[in-house]
Amino acid sequence: MSKVLYIDDGKLEELFAKKADDVVIVDIRNPGEYSVEYIDGSINLPLDELLTADKNQFKDKIILFHCKGGIRTKANQHLLEAFASK
Repeated sequence: MSKVLYIDDGKLEELFAKKADDVVIVDIRNPGEYSVEYIDGSINLPLDELLTADKNQFKDKIILFHCKGGIRTKANQHLLEAFASK
C-alpha cells in the first residue's frame, strides 16, 4: 500500500541528494499554471488526468506530487494514493 507524505524543502533536497534518479516530480496543476511556473525536470500531469494516465513511466520511482500551495494535494490525497499504488 502506498503512503502519501508531505515534505518540506529541506527533506526534498535531502531526498534528491540521495536518490535523484529514483525521483519524479509530478505537477498536478493545470497546463496554464504549469506554463507560467514549474520545477525544472517535473512532469505536468493535471489532477483530472491523473487516474487515466499511463503509470508505467513511474514504475519503481518515488513520486513527488506538486501543486502551488499544497491545497490540491491535501484535498485529493485519496487520488494521489490510488495513482501511486498501482
